[in-house]
Amino acid sequence: MTDLFGTNETAWRCILMDPPWAERGGGKIKRGADRHYQLADTPSILRAIRGSGVFTPAANAHLWCWYTDNFIEDALGLVRDLGFRPVRTFIWAKTDAEVDEDELSPDELDAHLRIGIGQYGRGCHEGMIFAVRGSGQSPEVWTGRRDVRSLFHAPHPRDEHGKRIHSRKPPRSYELMESVSKGPRIEFFARVPRVAIDGERWAVWGNQAPAEGT
Repeated sequence: MTDLFGTNETAWRCILMDPPWAERGGGKIKRGADRHYQLADTPSILRAIRGSGVFTPAANAHLWCWYTDNFIEDALGLVRDLGFRPVRTFIWAKTDAEVDEDELSPDELDAHLRIGIGQYGRGCHEGMIFAVRGSGQSPEVWTGRRDVRSLFHAPHPRDEHGKRIHSRKPPRSYELMESVSKGPRIEFFARVPRVAIDGERWAVWGNQAPAEGT
C-alpha cells in the first residue's frame, strides 16, 4: 500500500473512499469489477482502512464514500463503523459528453445520459454517501457553501485511446467534494493523483495508488 504526502499524525478533515466492493459479473467469465482489480468483502475493507496506519480523522471531519446499489447497505454500515454519521447522498449522472448543467433544460440533459444495463432499471448513475464526524459544519472542515447540488452530470473518464476507464471517477466529483470539504484530504483505494481546487494535494492510499511524483 502507498501513503503519500501525509503521516499517521495527520488529522484528515476530508476522507474519500472508493472501496473495491465485491461486484462480480455473472457466469464463469469475469465481466465485472473483478476483471480490473482485486475485490474485497466488506469486513476486509473495514480492516484494511483501520489497519492502514493513516486513518486518523480530525475531530470534525467529512467522509465521502462511493457505493454501488448492490452494496449501499454495506457502505452505510462501513461509514458508521468508521465513526461517521451519514447525512446525504450525492449522485453522479453519467453523460456521453461534457454538459453545462446551467444552460441545458432537463430534457436536454436527459438526452445526454449514458444508459447502462440493469434488470429492473437501466443504470445511468453512481452514488456517494456524505457523512460527518463531530460538527460537520465547523469552519475547520466546512467551506460554508450552501449552493452545492446533490446531483451532478459528467462523462466517464477515458484513456488516450478513447476507452472508458473502469471505476475511474470524473474530475467533477473531486471538484464537488473540494467545494464542500476543507483539507487536509486523503483518498483511500486511490488510483490517480489529484491537486485540489485550492492547490492542496490529496494524500493517497491503496494498492493502485500512484507513486510519489506522478
